[in-house]
Order: sequence, then C-alpha cells, then structure tokens
Amino acid sequence: MGLSTAKRDSKAAIAESAGEPPAWGSIGLDQAETAYRDLMAGYGAVLGKASRLRRRGGEDVAEKLNATQISGGLVRLMLQAHVRSRLEELSSAYAQLAPAMRSAEDEGKHWLDVAQADASRIAGTLHRVRLRPLALLPIVVPIGALLSNIPGWVGYLFLALSGAIVTFAWLGYTTLRESYRYKRKIMLPNASEIDKRAEAEQWKVRAGNVYNLEDRAFAAIGRGKKPEAQIDRLIRMVVLILLFEALWIVPIVIWDGRYILPTVAVVGPAFVGLLLWLRREQERVWL
Repeated sequence: MGLSTAKRDSKAAIAESAGEPPAWGSIGLDQAETAYRDLMAGYGAVLGKASRLRRRGGEDVAEKLNATQISGGLVRLMLQAHVRSRLEELSSAYAQLAPAMRSAEDEGKHWLDVAQADASRIAGTLHRVRLRPLALLPIVVPIGALLSNIPGWVGYLFLALSGAIVTFAWLGYTTLRESYRYKRKIMLPNASEIDKRAEAEQWKVRAGNVYNLEDRAFAAIGRGKKPEAQIDRLIRMVVLILLFEALWIVPIVIWDGRYILPTVAVVGPAFVGLLLWLRREQERVWL
C-alpha cells in the first residue's frame, strides 16, 4: 500500500495551477499509512500477549499481586472489543475520506479503499462486548423492589432478583476491575502507576504505548478518537449505587416509609461525601 510522494505532489501542483483545491491525499496519506501500519503492529503484539494469558504454553499473570482476581478470558474479551471498536472507527473514517479523492485511479483513494477493507475485515474477526449497559443495573433494583409487593410467588421472584443483582455485582466487582486494569497494562505498560501521574507527565509516556499509536493513526487523518469506557470506575460507581439502594431504597419500598428520613439523614451525606472524594482521582489521558 505504498504511496508515491513525488507523483502526489505533482498532481497537487497541477491542481493548484488550475485553480482547484488540492486533494486531501496530497497532504497526509504518507503519515496515515505509516501510522496505520504501526498501529496494526501494536495491535498484533497486544492481542498475542492477551491470547497467552493463563493458557497452556503461555504466560501467567501471577507476576503481579491480585493475580487470582484477574480473569484471562475477561482480559481477552475487553482487549478484543477495544481493538474492534477502534478498527471500526478507522474503517468508517477511511470510507468517508475516500470519496474526497479526485478519481478512482488516485493512489490515495486506492490506499484508503484497501485500508478501509483491511480494518473492517480484521474487526470482524474480533469479539464485541458492551459493558456500558452495566450502568443500567441500578435502575433494575428499585423496580424489582417495587414489584416485590405483588402478592404471591411473583413478588418473591422480583425480590430475589433485586438481591441477586446486588450480590453478584459485589462479587464480580473486583474481577472486572482487575481484569480491565490488566488490559490497560497490556496496552500501556505500567499503566496503574502512570495513571496516577499529573496529566503533563502522563502525556510524556510514548514508548510501548498502543494508545499513543491509536492517537497518531486518527490524527493522521484529521479525526478524533472516542475514549474507551473506564470499566473499573464505571463498575465501582454501579456497585456503590447498588449498595446505596440496598441500604435505603429497597428497605423503604419493601417495609415501611417511616424509615425514609432517618435513612436519608445517615446514608445520603455519606454517599455524597464518597462521590466527592472519588472525584479527586487523577484523570487518565491515555484512553
């Protein structure tokens, strides 16, 4: 998918002398090709590492603390979903840019067409997993608590469902959190330590940083990149809200409304204070 810079510059000069705007490909496709090639090499490396986690003949994650809380399967799913999402974004951007080239013979248009098909094909081989809907779980618990007032076994079923959601969210929280953070470590070596630095210091970390390769690939075509969902912080917020509901909403709905004011007076300020404390966390720049 090589491009001839001299040939493109010649086309741009002719177009400019004819009063035509220069083709988009005359100002950035060399950088786009290089950035895309580097990104695909980076993706190949991190996908290969994830494929060996906790598998026979591969490497174990036991070199770090909390290794028992890391799921190799979850790490692979999260990483594949991340790569798939990025490749779909790039494929869409390439498809939108290709028509801006002057003709089907233009080298730039040919490269964009090939890169678009390549990114789309590879994305189709990877798993898709959506964890953002976890944020909807706190809506289910109060609804289940309300429906638990239905007489008979149906009410007990909804009550059990509400309790199960809170319980399993709490039990699965650590595994989801540590698996996501290990996925970040594969994309950005020593990510847990880097994420705590000031933003200016985080930006300086480029070596071995696949997030940086993504930024370069998108910047080369003049596009922004959608940040990844921070699953560890998302699931933590979900669990906190679920526990808040378990301590307040569910007992109020199921038993007696007279507990509303005492519960609000105790639980409410504590919950707000916890949220304010969590907001002090350092923002991640590599996502």
